[in-house]
Amino acid sequence: MGKTYYYSPNWSYPPGGSIDLGRIWTSPDDPRTNLTPLASSIPEVPPEEIQKGWKEGQKHETHPGRGGTLGLWAKFLEVFIGIERTENTTLQTRREDTWFFNPRPDDTTFLEAAVAEEAVQNFIIKNDYRKNVYMVTGVKISRAASGSHEESKRTELSMSAQGDGAPAGIPVSAGADLGLYSNNHTTSSFDDSSDFVFAYRMSKVYYEKADPLELRHKPHSKGAALSGLEDEMGEPAEIEEQLDTIKVLGLASQDTALGGSTLEKEVLVDETSGEECTVLIPNFY
Repeated sequence: MGKTYYYSPNWSYPPGGSIDLGRIWTSPDDPRTNLTPLASSIPEVPPEEIQKGWKEGQKHETHPGRGGTLGLWAKFLEVFIGIERTENTTLQTRREDTWFFNPRPDDTTFLEAAVAEEAVQNFIIKNDYRKNVYMVTGVKISRAASGSHEESKRTELSMSAQGDGAPAGIPVSAGADLGLYSNNHTTSSFDDSSDFVFAYRMSKVYYEKADPLELRHKPHSKGAALSGLEDEMGEPAEIEEQLDTIKVLGLASQDTALGGSTLEKEVLVDETSGEECTVLIPNFY
């Protein structure tokens, strides 16, 4: 079962606002990029095209987590950096409404009216018809909801330096160890609320190169987190997400992605074997 809905950035967007059927955005991730002023009348989605459904007692849970370790080493220095971030979000709705429509490929009348809005046209023309815009084609509305959000982040740094006086003919060795860490933890919750849009579905709208230009659209679901009423096929509503743990060991053959860090590769020579190896050096900001 594919995921087609994105979670709203927060639980404060009311129905009929920036996240509403037919709204045009410049970014599929950000309702603030809505190009249609809320005070203006947007083209109405044909009522016969809108499909509606509802459920009671819905519960949504997300548990994304990210963790990583980074090891750097030289002859006299070892550095280990650990970053761990976890979030737990729970949303309990007394009633959940899902409204959606599917723009028909054989009829672009509504699509043309939507992009004819002045702000939308200005954006498209300014970018020489080369940038996509995105239309809201589905919304999930939470009614009489309660929820909670918990977030924690831990960062740890440990360093170990060793010195040896043997090369100078002095049988003396010295060492130093350093360990630092920080913890941040926040929680929030609410017992009741006004109605809000907690998830939405998008279609990408673009002009296909032709003479004249042809207006096209297709579903956009890259990075979507939630399945919709139209494609649930009887699956349970509870959603759990778990991101893979990231482990970075400092070698070029390993995964070099580490959330929240900027890494650079550098080739060093092992003084013992004379072999070259590639290590990762973090840039802190």
